[in-house]
Amino acid sequence: MNFTSTLTTYYFSRCLLANSCHQKNQLTVKSKCESAKTSCVIFALLLVLAALSDAAKAAEMSTSHPGHYIRPGQRMESLFSQPSVRTKHPAKGSNVILHRPVQLREEWSVNATLSSACRRGTFRQRREHQLVAILAGKTYGAAVGGHHSLIDTQSMGENRIVYIFKAQGTSSCRVYHRSQ
Repeated sequence: MNFTSTLTTYYFSRCLLANSCHQKNQLTVKSKCESAKTSCVIFALLLVLAALSDAAKAAEMSTSHPGHYIRPGQRMESLFSQPSVRTKHPAKGSNVILHRPVQLREEWSVNATLSSACRRGTFRQRREHQLVAILAGKTYGAAVGGHHSLIDTQSMGENRIVYIFKAQGTSSCRVYHRSQ
């Protein structure tokens, strides 16, 4: 017999004793009867708690989808853990002004002055023109210096130079220009 069945048998016998004390109305064994009644109440509470625990486990299992948890020893994969295998296509209506198979940092370099101005909002792409550059399958916002696609309040950009914007509108905005 395991511990649970032994405990159940003990409490069940205490409940039977409490019931017989109640029926006989014995005053001589009053402390024994009170102890049996207390044990019986504890047993009833344990049964209720066990039933609630089983119901909670059943509800948890019936509402949980296998994709919501990982198995032991399985590595959790993040959205950013693996490089994208497919090319990100520009939004409908975008105008692709540059499409090259090279990585952004191979031919382009960050301009610290223009990046700082981008973070302040004084040098940025006018998004309604939807100019984009696709480099190595990734799509970036783009603008041309001296063109109405660029908001340049301090005249920092050069005419006819393509600028690529990464994370525009955030505190980590970076502006790239061609280094070759």
